[in-house]
Amino acid sequence: MVTNSNEILEFLTTYNWELRSKSLYNKYLFPNFITAIKFINEVAKIAEKYNHHPKLINSYSSVELYWITNDVGEITQIDINMAKKCEFLYLNYKSK
Repeated sequence: MVTNSNEILEFLTTYNWELRSKSLYNKYLFPNFITAIKFINEVAKIAEKYNHHPKLINSYSSVELYWITNDVGEITQIDINMAKKCEFLYLNYKSK
């Protein structure tokens, strides 16, 4: 189901994400490459579990995530849900 603009705006403002390339976008920073890769691997496990996969870009200690439902070419509720899962996952890294 395609998500309405208000739901997307609420998510963006609550979680401090952006819209880029018609996708939900966020850039996460880590202390080093190994930690960034661990985060990517955990995102990959979640993506496999829900059969919904983000565009991931890794550059040393940063990870960029893009969530969009490619089948419909728009942001859907699952994209918001997956982005929230990434936020909660990242909190574990910030508290270490």
